[in-house]
Formats: sequence, C-alpha cells, structure tokens
Amino acid sequence: MKEKNSENTTKAIRKELLTEIGALRSQFRDIISRYQTNLEAEMVWCIKSLSETEMDELPKAAKDKSNLLSIINTIKKLKIKPQKGRLKDIRKINNIIKEISDNLSE
Repeated sequence: MKEKNSENTTKAIRKELLTEIGALRSQFRDIISRYQTNLEAEMVWCIKSLSETEMDELPKAAKDKSNLLSIINTIKKLKIKPQKGRLKDIRKINNIIKEISDNLSE
C-alpha cells in the first residue's frame, strides 16, 4: 500500500513538473518573440536612418566615410553560425546593432 501511495505521489509530482515545463516553454517563446521584434525594430531604425536621401537629414555618423567603413568591416568580420542556434551569435548581432544604433543617435 505504501508503495502505491509513493507511486501516485511521484506521478503527481511528474505531472506538476510537466505543467511547469510547458508554462516555461510558453514564456520562453514569448520572450524570444518580443526580443526578436525589438531587435528587428532597432535594425529597421538603423536602415531608415542610413536611407535618408537628403544629406542634411542624415545623422552625423552617416556622413562620416571612415565611420561607415568601420561599421561595414565590423559586420563583415562577424562570425556567426545560424544553423547552430547559439545564444552567443544572438549576443554578437545584438551588440553590433546596439553599437550602430548608438553611433547613429549621436
């Protein structure tokens, strides 16, 4: 009888753990989705800032040839492996976009 109660308790705990993991998975998806949306919005802002056709509407950093070449080189040197789905690759992209955005905001 004790063994049956122990088995039922373990089963209930496993069921609770499954529920918690499922909830965590859902929260993870929400976080990833929001993070992606925010980072892509920052990328779009950078693109729009650099796409201005009038020279006087461009941010100061977008008029500086050496600055632009430096940004291009930084992006080209970026070593990422999308097929691996690594967090460190996301961090690298995030850091570069943040740097570009900050640069264009000055």
